[in-house]
Amino acid sequence: MSGAMAKFLEEPLSLSVRREPRKSTKAAWAAYVRRRWPRDCQAHVMREWHLTPGRANGVVWSNITQTTIDLILQHPRGGAKIALEVLAIQFGEDLHGLIAGVVADVRRGIDHERQRIAAEEQKLSTLARRIAALPAVPRTFRDRMGPDDAREAVE
Repeated sequence: MSGAMAKFLEEPLSLSVRREPRKSTKAAWAAYVRRRWPRDCQAHVMREWHLTPGRANGVVWSNITQTTIDLILQHPRGGAKIALEVLAIQFGEDLHGLIAGVVADVRRGIDHERQRIAAEEQKLSTLARRIAALPAVPRTFRDRMGPDDAREAVE
């Protein structure tokens, strides 16, 4: 991967179209579980991801810890899908809108990289034509002097 593409991927995604204001990560986790289980939310969280009552309470009331997030994401019923849904809530998007925004940003980065590569190829082909147009330069003493002159110089 080129430096320009790596730099692009390190930049934050734009995701300019938002339906709601951004939420904190903790608030997004709480909103996710409350939407998923409107009744007895804490009990459902405990059963779904095998969490202690304290950890489940933290998820429901926006006091989730990084350790709890890791436990949920590593659980068989957790994973990337839940992480993406929580990110969508955090950015005020629906999941489809979040993924479409990410795909659009990556496509713009790929297009930018293609343009940079095309310009680089153009420069290299110009340089190759200029090098091919240069006169041939003798490489050895014999080439410079000719075979007969080289023998006379040695004798």
